[in-house]
Amino acid sequence: MDEERAHTYSDLKDALLTKFDISPETYRQKFRTVTIPAGENPAETYHRLKGLYRRWIRPEQHTKEQIGEQIILEQLLRVFPADIRTWVKEHEPTEGLAAAKLAQQYLNARRGGPAPYQGGPGRQTPAQTSSARVHTQQSADSNHAASQRGPGSSLANPPPTCEPHRKHHAQQAKPGLEGNVITRTTDSPEQSAEWRCPR
Repeated sequence: MDEERAHTYSDLKDALLTKFDISPETYRQKFRTVTIPAGENPAETYHRLKGLYRRWIRPEQHTKEQIGEQIILEQLLRVFPADIRTWVKEHEPTEGLAAAKLAQQYLNARRGGPAPYQGGPGRQTPAQTSSARVHTQQSADSNHAASQRGPGSSLANPPPTCEPHRKHHAQQAKPGLEGNVITRTTDSPEQSAEWRCPR
């Protein structure tokens, strides 16, 4: 900072806040982790919390809607799995919807396309699971594949009349002249499979 600006309060304040990395995020963290020190009465704790809130939210500079967005953004980041939360925070969204879109971009980039969000604290993300997504294409007779499979059969154990075919890419197969196609795709190409069932 040059000497001329050092004599102006607002310039000096901005320089100090930048140097010591003091931002609304700093105050949010302090607000959320406040403890009551020995000897502090409840009114003093209240005023300290109110001061941290004002520095975090800056209500005089924001509308009710903007304040609501900040609170929603904070909660949304809290419920994201750690890897998504880190990536989204690196992009510094200013509202909840922007954070949600960033999270979806993150998931799509790791999936190769849109995928349903399955994250949250204590839950696995789509990247951590290999749950099967099942697509069934049927020709003119829509009930034929169901009757071919029979009771108790599954895509992991197809009916005996179906022939296994290796799937190298997770894509939805189309019906052909050879009959119905049952496709089982997973996040791992090695575990994906396709069976062709005669008509």
